[in-house]
Amino acid sequence: MNILHVSNSSEIGGAERSQLLIARGLAVQGIQSLIAIPGQGRMTRVCESEQMKYEVFNFEQPSFSRPSRSLVHLYNTTKLLRRSQANLIHVNDIFSVRSVSLAAKIANIPVVCHIRFPPSLESIDWAFKRFPKPAAFIFNSQAIKNDIGNTFSQLCPRAQQFIVYNAVDTHEFKPLRTINKRHRIGVLANFTRVKGHIDFLNAARIILNHGENCEFWLIGEDIDNTGCESEMRQLCEDLKIQEEVHFLGFRSDVPELLNQLDVLVCPSHMETFGRCLIEAMACEKPVVATRVGGIPEVVNEGVTGFLVPPRSPESLAKEIIKLLHNPELAESMGKAGRERVEKLFTPKAHTDAILSVYASVLGNQ
Repeated sequence: MNILHVSNSSEIGGAERSQLLIARGLAVQGIQSLIAIPGQGRMTRVCESEQMKYEVFNFEQPSFSRPSRSLVHLYNTTKLLRRSQANLIHVNDIFSVRSVSLAAKIANIPVVCHIRFPPSLESIDWAFKRFPKPAAFIFNSQAIKNDIGNTFSQLCPRAQQFIVYNAVDTHEFKPLRTINKRHRIGVLANFTRVKGHIDFLNAARIILNHGENCEFWLIGEDIDNTGCESEMRQLCEDLKIQEEVHFLGFRSDVPELLNQLDVLVCPSHMETFGRCLIEAMACEKPVVATRVGGIPEVVNEGVTGFLVPPRSPESLAKEIIKLLHNPELAESMGKAGRERVEKLFTPKAHTDAILSVYASVLGNQ
């Protein structure tokens, strides 16, 4: 079996880390993958370092107002499909579906669309109304399926729907013994407003006002150039916490960084799953996260961490301080988190579930 994976970014965030994990898992099963990436960047460098097959391909959206250009893109996409010898195309969002759907229809190759973030209703309508439909959707939580599954069913009534949780490499993400002179609290997420970094920084000010000896790590960057980082740096100055907050940028040593934290915080306003949570839990770190989207499916509240309302720095600060003052509780939550990951979020379970989706789709052709 050959799989063509279509990435919608040349940089690396949670969706791309998940896509790479799928390709690695399939390789263990002897299944060939080709990853199509829209440009040179960290994704291509990772593929090169791990000797994964990839091709840089400039995906465009077909347009009825630009028929000549769209026909050229269709021709080039069809050639890509031939080169890949793909039996199935696995894309990372609905925009990628729209880019490849016509060529896939001509080549009679089924498309599986992974939904990792809820698109708007207008985007869904735009992507599917006049174009061939995917054979299946994969949702990374029950919450997102509940939220938009019916909408997909109306526009793509023949498409199958599956839920497959994300996974974490438990050999790479594992607990390491560290001792901190100061408490370290961190967020692992690229800088977009929906990730709630502003709430985290306001919570940091509350924690410092409480007299805690802490520093705060922000692991990630503004890959979409939204201006979020400059806003966050300005807020740090306004709150007078610039000495305690460290912007670490993109890092390839995430497991080591997570092991240096006392608490991992996920302050998102919307999160379909929360990959950072299972990565921290695999490192036996307690987590404090917002009660949104699929996060309650990941975090066993009161056992592996605490859940709080979104947009509430006070609630974040309260639960973080509770963990700092109760190291035994933090340790027990960390160990329970690792156990939960080993039960529900392993690469093997993830790969088996993905292969089950592929088998169902190919069996229905």
